[in-house]
Amino acid sequence: MKINNELKIGLAVVLAGVVFYLGIRFLRDLPLFGQATVYHTELANSNGLVAGNAVVVNGVGIGSITEVRLTLTGAYITFSVEEDVALTEGTTASSGGFGFVSSVQLNLTLGPPDAPLIEPGSFIPASNQSDVLADLTDRAPAVLGRIDTVLTGSSQAISAARDLLTGPESQMQQTLASIRNSAGAFETVLLAEQGSLQAVLEDI
Repeated sequence: MKINNELKIGLAVVLAGVVFYLGIRFLRDLPLFGQATVYHTELANSNGLVAGNAVVVNGVGIGSITEVRLTLTGAYITFSVEEDVALTEGTTASSGGFGFVSSVQLNLTLGPPDAPLIEPGSFIPASNQSDVLADLTDRAPAVLGRIDTVLTGSSQAISAARDLLTGPESQMQQTLASIRNSAGAFETVLLAEQGSLQAVLEDI
């Protein structure tokens, strides 16, 4: 009886370990039973990449990041991809997405299909795209500030125009009143002289 209980406990521990292992691989988008190939890259700005983020090629997840380490020149990233995915010479890496909008991911742009294969464990160079994203992120506060200034100025201009059109003593109101009075006086003169004008035209 004692042996049976110990056997059950042992089997439960082994089963829990297997479930934990498979769960970790599933959450990291790794093949459950296959092997994964490890590569490395370094980005000047990781844009919030962390271990567990997806590695993507043409919008398709092929692996995940296993480690992100800060360096003097940026972020050193270790990632794994599915064993059947072939990376060729010319492949580059970049970060994609924005942390405050959506999940950040590591994008791979594959090299020419006829190029030599990259050896497992090799270093994948970074593309210029990550630098562009970093530049956009750095410029965002300044751009938003300018947009706010333009919107504030537009609001003030619209308010001033509204006051100009609706103000009881505004120049626009006075001008419109003068035009209205002149038109009324001109109409009165035409009506008064209508008979005389008709006689003159008949004589001509």
